[in-house]
Amino acid sequence: MSRRGLLLLLSLLALLAIGGVVLDRYLARARIRALVKQLDSSEPKRREEAVKALASTGRSAVPALTEALRQPAPRVRAAAADALGKMGSAAEPAVPALVKALGEGESGTNAAAALAGIGAPAVPAVIRALKDGDPEQQRMAAYAVGKMGAAAETAVPALVGMLGDTSATGKVTGHLVSDCLTKIGDAAIPALVEALGSDSQGAADAAIATLGAVGTPAVSALTKALGGDSDVVTRRSLAALQLIGEPAVHALINTLQASDDGAAVAAGSALAGLGKSAVPALVDSLRIAEGRNQLRILLVLKNIGEPAVPLLIEALGDPAARTRATLALMAIGSPARPALRAALKSPNFAVHAHAAVVLAGIDRSK
Repeated sequence: MSRRGLLLLLSLLALLAIGGVVLDRYLARARIRALVKQLDSSEPKRREEAVKALASTGRSAVPALTEALRQPAPRVRAAAADALGKMGSAAEPAVPALVKALGEGESGTNAAAALAGIGAPAVPAVIRALKDGDPEQQRMAAYAVGKMGAAAETAVPALVGMLGDTSATGKVTGHLVSDCLTKIGDAAIPALVEALGSDSQGAADAAIATLGAVGTPAVSALTKALGGDSDVVTRRSLAALQLIGEPAVHALINTLQASDDGAAVAAGSALAGLGKSAVPALVDSLRIAEGRNQLRILLVLKNIGEPAVPLLIEALGDPAARTRATLALMAIGSPARPALRAALKSPNFAVHAHAAVVLAGIDRSK
């Protein structure tokens, strides 16, 4: 073959290759258009098939799906959002359209779920919608952040900053922000504990409520905060621990026994505030406590008062706890009398004998 013929052949092959690429792109676009049209099918199964196919197509389907979010038919908008959500971060270019769709009725939930599926790349836009959107957008944005969970960790500083917003809009969104932080969970705890020191009482109160809702995962950080230099943070940490309730009891008892006087006093106050729910663990700890720790637990039980009495009377029957339970009941004093009198009729000799001793001791101390 001549050189000219070879060049001609190569040119022809190149044209065919280019034509093949163009054809492939045309066919791919045609397939995407057909699948988007299928999203309007009256048959749920066919819509689901189209959603899966578009999601597997990936980024090349994003422009058509973004356009579908603007269609008037709610089922088309909802299905388009579903497909985008299944793509994950590949659907990032659709984030602005999805945020706008948050406020569009029944398909707003699908848009929120799609944003959650996209994850971290969607967080800044979702936070803006939570802060500045209309009420429905705010509600759906909060739903999106909640579904993201730990993936929305980068939103924590902005969300905590919104806790102190005292404007009318801020008051409306406050509970949504708190709910978002609760669902983010562990990653939000350090910033929430830091917010306990805020100069804004509103922000601090919201942080307390949110930490209370986070619950058990927040206990360790809150008990650690009891030993800090700030009386304000200590007081607010106590409030959060009391909201958490029983799951905080063992950590508070450890702090009561293992800490310096300041943190121990704070832990004792929290335990006394928890009342009856703290008594079983306190009585168990009293069995083995010695010296300073024994005195600290006795003081807490005294401050709890009457709700601690039944378990302490029961402990009179336990040789390992009897002496300490006697001391605690004497410290409680008059509020323990009715239950102690009833205990005089106990079939357990040790219980009714020591109940009599305690009653005599209370009478002598009058």
